[in-house]
Amino acid sequence: MKKMGKRKKLIIVISTLLLIIATASVGTYYYIKSKIYVEPEKVVEVPKEDKEEIKYQEQNGIINILLVGIDGRTLDEKSRSDSIIIATIDTNSKKVKLSSIMRDTLIKIPGYGEQKINAAYSIGGPDLLIKTIKENFGVTLDKYVVVNFWGFQDIVDAMGGLDIDVKDYEINEINKYIGEVDTVKSPPLTKAGLQHLDGQQALSYARIRKVGNGDYERVARQKSVVTLLAQKGKEISPLKYPSVANALLKCVKTNIDPMTIFNYAYTFYKFDNPVFEQLQIPATELSQGGEYMDKGWVFLIDAKQNGKVLQDFIFNDKKWGSKDYNLTSFRNIINQYMAKAAAFNPADKPALDENGDVIDPATKTPTKTEGNGGTTPTNGGKPATGGETPPPGGTPANGGTTGGAVTPGGTTSNGGTTPGDSKPPTSGTGDNQKPPATQ
Repeated sequence: MKKMGKRKKLIIVISTLLLIIATASVGTYYYIKSKIYVEPEKVVEVPKEDKEEIKYQEQNGIINILLVGIDGRTLDEKSRSDSIIIATIDTNSKKVKLSSIMRDTLIKIPGYGEQKINAAYSIGGPDLLIKTIKENFGVTLDKYVVVNFWGFQDIVDAMGGLDIDVKDYEINEINKYIGEVDTVKSPPLTKAGLQHLDGQQALSYARIRKVGNGDYERVARQKSVVTLLAQKGKEISPLKYPSVANALLKCVKTNIDPMTIFNYAYTFYKFDNPVFEQLQIPATELSQGGEYMDKGWVFLIDAKQNGKVLQDFIFNDKKWGSKDYNLTSFRNIINQYMAKAAAFNPADKPALDENGDVIDPATKTPTKTEGNGGTTPTNGGKPATGGETPPPGGTPANGGTTGGAVTPGGTTSNGGTTPGDSKPPTSGTGDNQKPPATQ
């Protein structure tokens, strides 16, 4: 087989990596197969001028894509979002930015009141989640990718597995999830340390939630798996691209057309020395964790300030420091939550099933909604005892309590100045947005 040019091969590799998180249509599979992969027995030498070339277009500005990980067994199954990430390709600073929004963040879902942000996808799919992010944090998005973790293991297997450093306290949790599989099970892990995991084992690793530093460490595991996949993608043979694409069909859906994905890949390829940066929302200085009313374990936040932190990171290439936070404003918001909690009557707390869904007293079954099919997470998510495990040790870095009721106090800094009010674009799409003007 004639060797590919270095430039074309790199573009294909980058495109494939983007496809791992950004495509799921049958049309995309056939596009990849017809444009990139050729059966060995069909390879023929043709004059250079007769070869069909793919026309790539470099993109400009800031490109935002919402990445949503769900824990349903199929893409159509109603489920809460397990991970929420805004991926940004910033052509101005030549950076790729990943902004993670914690799934237990308490916010206002348009039309459904205060709930954990992970309930938005369950109720109204990616469209409602996009609207929720815009109304709470002021960031406009129009492109999304949904990844089903249960099909994710097929991608890992298609790429040959991953080498992961497993901690001793993670072994039992990994084996527990392996044990839940109805079909053929992978071998259980017997030791800690760096080891080669297949797709089922890697998925079980990414799903761990009850040990370590709670949701913080869970997010770190998921990011680690994605990073390892990206590194693995640089090593796989182009002959494996079709099998990877075929695995994608089972676990990914997106509203991004295939050619646009290739253009994004080409844009990233043009970065001479790309920089990768990460942000977590809510900021620890602007959030407090603990049990709250009938919502289970949540992060209470200053949505306005967290929105500015997110906007500055994406559009202004700025990370906030301790002096940027207005802690007085944050404490006032927490006090409002405390007053609301004090007036809450525990007798009004609804009964929940094992998934955290409200049980109808009359029918003794979870309540239903027409939003996205299935049960309505009217309580905003699972209670702490049903799966969401707060960080151990009493304080989740921001000073919030674990277990009992949320209490004021526990910020990480004293004082602070009010940051400048930078605003995101108020109209348009998440593509090629200009940095917001400052007032």
